[in-house]
Amino acid sequence: MRAMEDVMACRAQQIFTHGHTPEKDREGDLWSPREFGAGGRRSIMRQLARQLATATEYASLGRAKHDVCRRALVRLAALCLAAIDWIDAEEAEDQVQP
Repeated sequence: MRAMEDVMACRAQQIFTHGHTPEKDREGDLWSPREFGAGGRRSIMRQLARQLATATEYASLGRAKHDVCRRALVRLAALCLAAIDWIDAEEAEDQVQP
């Protein structure tokens, strides 16, 4: 339960503190073949990959870095929610268009 609360709090922080609303996220790319895509921003999928790499790196350092690894995983999970919101918005848009 604590993990879900922390992920939802992180997602809320992304939205309300940093302005990463689903609408704003869609100004960038879900995926881009280059490091930086539309508007000089990393795609959501590249952000996910970087965050997973960070978590993996800290996990490899053992118990002493579990706290840092956990924070990275919470951010990763919140980014996953952002990517899901992005995809849901695209699908909803596709259903409206004839």
